Amino acid sequence: TITPGPIRIKDIYGMYRYENFLYAIEMSGRQIKDFLTYSAQYFILNDGKIAADPNIPGYNYDMAEGIRYTIHVKRQSGAKTSPANTISDLIVIKSGKPLDMNATYKVALNSYRATGGGGHLSAAIALNAPVVFKSDTEMRNILTAYFRKIKIIKPAVDHNWSLIVGN
Repeated sequence: TITPGPIRIKDIYGMYRYENFLYAIEMSGRQIKDFLTYSAQYFILNDGKIAADPNIPGYNYDMAEGIRYTIHVKRQSGAKTSPANTISDLIVIKSGKPLDMNATYKVALNSYRATGGGGHLSAAIALNAPVVFKSDTEMRNILTAYFRKIKIIKPAVDHNWSLIVGN
């Protein structure tokens, strides 16, 4: 939690604890969908209500910006066999068009995820995705420079993804 008022370097380091760098890789629309499908397994149904799977750490849930999409939560809590959660309605926000499964897109990730951490790229068959950019500055320092530039942080939620039960 960052409280209103001045933000200190230690607040940024507390918010982003890891020494990651910024990467950009190329992924197909299909790989992006598969990446998000893997990440969506973070959610389960517990007595018909959507919950976080306590066996998956929160840092292993990723969401995407620049596209809208729906996560269909089908996984049951504690079930030995359960259908996997799915992703649908992927729309590129800038164009309003569906994400093209065969097109190539540039995707920004931190170095942990871009080098295979968490298993997302492996699940998306994208471990060897072309790297088109690697920062030489840690994400924490990138965030610090950004916050210094904008001066005032105005948090906003754009509701570009949603969770629904089943289907």
